[in-house]
Amino acid sequence: TLSVYADAIARVFSASDTPSPFYRMGRSWIVNLDHVSSVNIQHATLSFESNNVKSVAMSRNSLKTLRDYMVELYGI
Repeated sequence: TLSVYADAIARVFSASDTPSPFYRMGRSWIVNLDHVSSVNIQHATLSFESNNVKSVAMSRNSLKTLRDYMVELYGI
């Protein structure tokens, strides 16, 4: 399951001094924040920097939580 990967990622980054760039969104997604280019709450989409990855439709509540987390983490 996805929780196994999320736990493994958390263990690896907890041993280092750097914050994890990965963020668990609900039950279906682990997002690498280093590759997020846009969190569009109005259109309910999450966009990435790569042209190979299409935008993903998500709930507005999930995107608001992600936005708030990124603001807190990066001080945007």
